Amino acid sequence: MVISANGPQLEPKYYEIMGKVMSQIDNITVFQNHCKDAIEMLRYEAENVGADALINVSCSSDKFSAEASGTAITFRNREQTLKVLKDIKAILE
Repeated sequence: MVISANGPQLEPKYYEIMGKVMSQIDNITVFQNHCKDAIEMLRYEAENVGADALINVSCSSDKFSAEASGTAITFRNREQTLKVLKDIKAILE
């Protein structure tokens, strides 16, 4: 899950930072949404290392490529944190 920077943010007391995650996508067509693909790869990489979510996600794209980065986090108490995210109406992607 990606906690969007466009909405309310989760307080740091609810998570631990695992580290920075980055991805790069190169496509041969200009018709694909390169940032969407780069963020999906970012999500996949974060999940593989055991992250619960990503915060501070950003993406920059070029005509045939994109680079995405974010911060992988783990929830201190998953059930409580999911409730807090719902209560603050965080935008989840």
